[in-house]
Amino acid sequence: MLYQIFINLFGLLLKIPLFSQKWKNRSQYVQESTTSLKIKKKLWIHCASAGEFEQCIPLLLKIKSTLDIEIVISFFSFSGMQYYQLNPIVNTAFFLPIDTPKNAKALISNIQPDYVLWVKYEFWPNVLNEIFTREIPCDLLFADLKNIEKKNFIEKRIIIPLLKRFSHIYSISDSSKLNINYQKVNDGKWEKALDNTKLSYNDKVIEQFIDGNTAIVLGSAHLSDLAYLKTLLNDTDIYNDLKFIVVPHEVNEIEIKKIKKELPQSGLYSQNETHQNILIMDQLGQLKFIYRYAQVAWIGGGFDKSVHNVLEAAAYNIPLISGVKIQKMHEAEVLKKEGILKTFSNIEELKACLKTSFNDETISNLSQKVFSKYTIDNYISSIIKDIKAVTG
Repeated sequence: MLYQIFINLFGLLLKIPLFSQKWKNRSQYVQESTTSLKIKKKLWIHCASAGEFEQCIPLLLKIKSTLDIEIVISFFSFSGMQYYQLNPIVNTAFFLPIDTPKNAKALISNIQPDYVLWVKYEFWPNVLNEIFTREIPCDLLFADLKNIEKKNFIEKRIIIPLLKRFSHIYSISDSSKLNINYQKVNDGKWEKALDNTKLSYNDKVIEQFIDGNTAIVLGSAHLSDLAYLKTLLNDTDIYNDLKFIVVPHEVNEIEIKKIKKELPQSGLYSQNETHQNILIMDQLGQLKFIYRYAQVAWIGGGFDKSVHNVLEAAAYNIPLISGVKIQKMHEAEVLKKEGILKTFSNIEELKACLKTSFNDETISNLSQKVFSKYTIDNYISSIIKDIKAVTG
């Protein structure tokens, strides 16, 4: 009951003018993309956002090469759809509607899935219960059961009954308190990050900008990260010989203007302004490749809710630095424990992190050792076998 009240209020909130245009476009996309003529057996995969979609890509490619089925994917966040449009490897992608009972029934009737993979987060009770009621096989992939253990009473009261109804649960962490059957698996993000490093990529603008100098890539940058960068550059001339490539967490006109205001001495990638010491990447989809040009990667978000994707940079065998908020990301904690990621909470600690990172010659071997522990194992075969049993 409490959840239904919340979700209805959430739906009303999105009609406020502050959100209206963005969510109006999203709602139109929902209506246009969730109805399609079913020709083959259908697999539906739901991902919360871009990160969850990317960690599924190795599995998706294996499914496509093995099974003759239709694959559709859904997102709730805009970042997921933006990332998919850069790499549209499945038949259809759509936005999940607001999780009301009416929407859930219409959604499942329109999609007509034969098998569902629910990825990691976003437990939408009405949609999931509709799937379970219709007895459609549904696996939970890349769950983080240890994280679920830490949730508050209200959240666990919603999530735990749903966990017990999944056909299979594949978890990246162990649980001793939930009394749930699951299989421990490696997170697909590690494998995908390594795959990115093997793809051919050259960028003449970035190469002209670096021009043989030492480069630091500040990826998924927040304004809080840029404040530290600004202080660093104003504090001493030592860092003025470095080249900084700033890739914002959100790439849009408003954010770029904010960054230019914070760093007026910077140039824009789209304008080929390579004569400055700071280059702002104002185009989407490049970050996972740009890290190959860095001697040090500075991962943004560590002074807000959580540090962002650390694996895309670590896969290039370079040292990482970030703010201190890494607790919500298991792989960041792994990399810090191994000595690959260093965190800082003030400007002096930032300087110390940079100094030790530039002089650290052991990172390459450390990164290779850590990544070798997280290659994809036989759970992919198990999932494909289960889907094939249902879809033929």
